[in-house]
Amino acid sequence: MKKNILALLFTLFLFNSGRCHDDQRKGFIFGGALGTAVVSYTEKLDSVKSERQNKIALMTELKFGYAASKQLEIIYSHKQAWFKAEYPSTPGPFLEGFSIVSLNSISFTYYFKSQHPTFLIESGIGYTFLSVPLEDDSYGQSGAFGWGFHVETGYRFTENIALILGLMYVLPKEVERGTRYTFNGLIPHLNFNFTAF
Repeated sequence: MKKNILALLFTLFLFNSGRCHDDQRKGFIFGGALGTAVVSYTEKLDSVKSERQNKIALMTELKFGYAASKQLEIIYSHKQAWFKAEYPSTPGPFLEGFSIVSLNSISFTYYFKSQHPTFLIESGIGYTFLSVPLEDDSYGQSGAFGWGFHVETGYRFTENIALILGLMYVLPKEVERGTRYTFNGLIPHLNFNFTAF
C-alpha cells in the first residue's frame, strides 16, 4: 500500500514538474519548505501565566493542493516548528523537553504576476497541535489542541523556488490532572519554499 502511494506521488511530481517548463501553473501541486523560526510563547496553568520565552526553532512545511490559475493556489499546509522548551511538570516545577508545534491549515497563495520573478502573499487558518514527544510527565506531552493562523509574504525567484517570510499564531490547550494548560505562541519564520507543479 505504501509503495502504491509513493509511486502515485512520484508520478504526479514528474507529470506536474514537467509542466513548469512551459509555464503552465494550473494543476496539482506538491511542495515543502525548510527554514528557521523564533517561537515566542507564554504558558498558562489555570490563572498563573509564565513570562514570555523566545526559542530558536527549525521550521518545516509540507503542502499539497491545486493551482487554480497562474496566480492563485489553494493548498493544505502542514507547518511545524521544532524547538526545546521548559514545561510545567509533575513532580517537579519545570521540565525541559524537545517540542513540536504544528499548524495544519487550508491556505491561499496569490502571486502578483503570472510569471516569475514575482512577489506573493499567503494566508490560512486551521488547527494547531503541541506535543512533547520524548517526555512522559509534562503538560502538552499527550497533545494540546487548538486553533491558529498564518500570514506570509515572499518572493518567487523561479517557477519552483521562493523565499518566504511569515508569522504563525498558535493557541493549543489541554486539561490534564484537573489543570487547564494553555500555550500562546507567536512564530515569525523565514523559509526556502520548493514547489512542483
